[in-house]
Amino acid sequence: MGKMDSLKRRAVTWHLALSLLLSIVLAAWLLLHWFPAPFSFAAGALTGLVIVVSVDMCLGPMLTLLLIHSKKSLRENIVDGIVVATLQVSALGYGLWQVSLARPAAVVFWQDSFYLVKAFDYQERYGKQPDLSKLSSEPVPVIYARYPLLLSELEELERAIKAGVVPYEHTPLYRKVADGLLEIRKSPVDINILITKHADLQSQLDALGTKEQQQHFIFSRLHSDYGVFILVLEGTGKLVGLLKLPA
Repeated sequence: MGKMDSLKRRAVTWHLALSLLLSIVLAAWLLLHWFPAPFSFAAGALTGLVIVVSVDMCLGPMLTLLLIHSKKSLRENIVDGIVVATLQVSALGYGLWQVSLARPAAVVFWQDSFYLVKAFDYQERYGKQPDLSKLSSEPVPVIYARYPLLLSELEELERAIKAGVVPYEHTPLYRKVADGLLEIRKSPVDINILITKHADLQSQLDALGTKEQQQHFIFSRLHSDYGVFILVLEGTGKLVGLLKLPA
C-alpha cells in the first residue's frame, strides 16, 4: 500500500484533532447541563455521549480522508472541505437535537416510587417543557405528584390518561417534594436488606454521608431504562444522590 497523500494526511490529522477537542467540550457541556449528576447515567448520558462523539469523531474525518487530495485543485479541495463541514455540522446538530429530547427533565414521585421523565415526554404531551423552577431548585427538578383530592382533579387526570398522558407526567398534580414526604416515607426501600445482598452499596452510601446522616436518609426506588437505582433524600426532602444496584 502506497503512502497517504501529504495534503490528505495533514487535513485528516487536523480534522481529527479539532473533532477530538470539540468532542471533549461537548461531552463536558452535556454532563454539566443536560445530564447533570447524580442523574447522568440513570438518564442514559453514556448513550448520548456515544451518539455525539461517534458523529463528531467519525463522519467528518472519514469524509476528509475520502475527498481531500493534493491532485485536486485548490478550488476543488475548498469546495470539498465546505461540503464535509456542512455535512458534519448538520449531522452533529441532528444528533444533539436527539440527545436533547432524551435529557432528564424531571424526577417525579408518584404513589410508591420516583420516575425519570425525559424532555421528549413533555414535548410529546404538551409541546414544550414545563417551567418547574418554582417547585424545585435542583438542576433536574425533583417533584412530588399528589394524588387527586377533588373530583374535578380526578376527572381531569382521567381525561389526561385517555389522551395518553401517564399520571407522573400530568403537571397539574405537581407539588414540592417536601409536601409529599409523608407519602414518600410510606413506601421506603429497606436499604439494610439491599446492602446484605449487594455489599457494594455500602461504599456508595458512605460516599453520600456519615453514619449519623445516613440514619435520617429516605430511600426510594427510581425507575430508569438504564438500570436499577435508589434515590436518596434528606429528611427535609433535599436531594442527596443516587445508589446504583448491580445488574
